[in-house]
Amino acid sequence: MSDFCADTLPHTDRSRSIFPADTGAEKRDLVKKLGAEAWVDFRESKDIVADIRKATDGQGPHAAVVTAANSSAYAQAVDYLRLGGNLMVVGLPAHAALTADIFFTVVKSISIYGSYVGNRQDAREALDIAARGKVKCYYQTKGLDALKDTYEGLEKGEVVGRIVLNMRE
Repeated sequence: MSDFCADTLPHTDRSRSIFPADTGAEKRDLVKKLGAEAWVDFRESKDIVADIRKATDGQGPHAAVVTAANSSAYAQAVDYLRLGGNLMVVGLPAHAALTADIFFTVVKSISIYGSYVGNRQDAREALDIAARGKVKCYYQTKGLDALKDTYEGLEKGEVVGRIVLNMRE
């Protein structure tokens, strides 16, 4: 599993409580600094589903946006979402399938959505959020000579935020 977020308040409230599940102390420190109310480290967790439910009053989040590069994160999301929960599938793991228990998906009224690209309304809403100062972008600038180390860090899940490679350095 890798970086996904859970939304723990109803969609009628535009100030949702967001928390990430990822791995690494540096990422945890960054998201806490940015206002995350909870954090679940999937490499340290013995039971990711139980830990996410615990962080959301025992019921599970209202929604999950999964960007992982492996299929297990998607199946786990179906398990930890609360009744009527929404799963947004964003990541594109190679040769992966979304497997969900049909009985529990139906009984829990889980909705599964996929998103490859946004539309104009999505862009307007995103720009509005940014204009209100709600977007925080964490990045590091490195020289082009750091390209190999950057790729290795991405593979290991160690990159926090984004890396901008400066081709002049």
